[in-house]
Amino acid sequence: PLFSRKDTRDCFQWRVRNLPYPADCFQVCIDHAQRQLVVRTSNKKPAQRPPRNNRRAPTTNRRHPNLTASPNRRYYKRFPVPELDVLSLPLSDAALTWAHANATLVISYAKPPAVLQA
Repeated sequence: PLFSRKDTRDCFQWRVRNLPYPADCFQVCIDHAQRQLVVRTSNKKPAQRPPRNNRRAPTTNRRHPNLTASPNRRYYKRFPVPELDVLSLPLSDAALTWAHANATLVISYAKPPAVLQA
């Protein structure tokens, strides 16, 4: 997954590309103790069909044999909002929104008035 930040005029925005999970697998929340946003996926396994012709499905990656080629991997990321840390502003659950489309998770955090004035 590729993690990038792209702010707009009204909100801080982060994008996580190449996340092929369905939208109901994501959990985006705020860790108030560490002042960070947290993104995680649940371990929901898609329905698997049996291999054709009694062949065993490949379980390893040819380029990197130590990595398993499983769509059931979890994604977990913690990241701060440095602008709020500089101004010592608390993180608000109401300001956090997220959307998932085209294998991209878009996380938005509405800028508080103190940040918009600065």
